[in-house]
Amino acid sequence: MTKDLVLPKSPLVFLDPGSPDFPFPGWEYEFGRYAYFVLGSGPELRRALSRIRGESLARLRLPPPLLVPSAWRREFPMFDWNQFSAAQIRASTSGQAVRFEKCVMSILAIAEWVAEEHEQNRSHVDIDADVLGSLNVFPSIYVVDGFDEKFFRTNAGLIRPLVNSTMYIMMRELAAGLPVIYPLAVAAMQAIGSLQQSMFVRPIVGRNDGGRLIGRKRVNAWQRMSAFGSIEIFAV
Repeated sequence: MTKDLVLPKSPLVFLDPGSPDFPFPGWEYEFGRYAYFVLGSGPELRRALSRIRGESLARLRLPPPLLVPSAWRREFPMFDWNQFSAAQIRASTSGQAVRFEKCVMSILAIAEWVAEEHEQNRSHVDIDADVLGSLNVFPSIYVVDGFDEKFFRTNAGLIRPLVNSTMYIMMRELAAGLPVIYPLAVAAMQAIGSLQQSMFVRPIVGRNDGGRLIGRKRVNAWQRMSAFGSIEIFAV
């Protein structure tokens, strides 16, 4: 491992649920092994990542699987810590939802790459070598209770002027029950707060949300392109 790259005792350190409802017992089986997690960072790191996305992971001195501490493997043996590809880091750094351990391994790859760039004194890296504290994993499991397809159809004309076009489509999918990360669910609820007062953000009850998402066990794909200045998620 690159000199001075000190990893936390648990990968849960990177988790930013936004809500006390997560994590809950059994989350690693219900959500962790599926594409329900989004990697987030601050704007300065997003700018630097345009370079690593175009480079092969083979350039790293140690590939992500070799960077995973044995303590993490013991804590979460159900995860696939031994497989990682360039396609997976491209997916996670472009805002796509991926498995929990793939988000975490993307963090390891990014931190290793930035540390190596600093060791080689490459001037194009203008961010702190310690990037671990600026990377977070957001679970994409939240919906707005009280905001459903009937409400959306009835109020579509009133909702449209309140948000941009991308957010509007994301909210249409959210009304259909497809979950997003916590900050986006809160933003959606606040955007339409004047139309409906009895709403609250909640995590879905399992991947099918108690039977409401039968046949649609996936996240809201439009969340990766819903731009809010206060929500730091990767943009394409």
